[in-house]
Amino acid sequence: MNYSPDNSNSGSNYGGSSSWDPSSSSNYGSGSSSYNMPQYGSGSSSWGSSGYNDCVQQCMAQYPPPPSYTATPPPPPPPTSTYSSSSSGSGVTHTVIVAPTQGVLRFVPFTVNASVGDTIHYVWGAGPHTVTKSSELTICNKSMDASTFASGPQNATFQFDVQVNDTNPIFYYCGVATHCEKGMFGIVNPPNADPTSSTSLGSMMPSLCANDTNLANMWSYTKNMTAGTSAAGWGSSYDMSGMPSWAHGAFAENIMYVSSLLVL
Repeated sequence: MNYSPDNSNSGSNYGGSSSWDPSSSSNYGSGSSSYNMPQYGSGSSSWGSSGYNDCVQQCMAQYPPPPSYTATPPPPPPPTSTYSSSSSGSGVTHTVIVAPTQGVLRFVPFTVNASVGDTIHYVWGAGPHTVTKSSELTICNKSMDASTFASGPQNATFQFDVQVNDTNPIFYYCGVATHCEKGMFGIVNPPNADPTSSTSLGSMMPSLCANDTNLANMWSYTKNMTAGTSAAGWGSSYDMSGMPSWAHGAFAENIMYVSSLLVL
């Protein structure tokens, strides 16, 4: 996997998120249609091309770039090592927003399906945040393999490219203290399971919600919002078997966040 900072502001997409105060108690019942989605975490599902584009467009509409976004050049890239590969990088470019606005600890979209030669183009909406490669089991720890990448802490307008050299799952996270634990991680080519499997997100949702009132309210809200749309059930086939148990709830929030975002 190749990676490089990108100092160009042209052609980038800008994302967004909803706002929620996690310190306040929820006043919404299971059938509420006014539940506010959490502002921390990530969010997504299994992307088709139209779903991905819709997500980015919704993000742009909800959180347009600040006035300085195109006028102020990004800061210079931090020193970084170069990982070389024979891949040409001539495929599709997938834009991922790193924290759409200050205090929103999300990568938008949370998951991306990419092919060999594609580029993941990260655009910072706020900071400081990092894009750092990890692994499924240790999702909040930097990977030490030969293809690891790390942007270093960056702020709004910074851009960073990662080239996809195979179709294996790639996990990454924000390395700023506590951000990953709050759900700021993402996946390229997430692993899938049979939707009826006991390790699929869809099968695990009832038990996850049984132990978390806020998650249960979010699930009810998401089902109401996405009923009868193509977003209903997105992400239900994601395989959770290799993820640490503490991350299951954050993963579910991420799926529900973008599922709801797509139908706004």
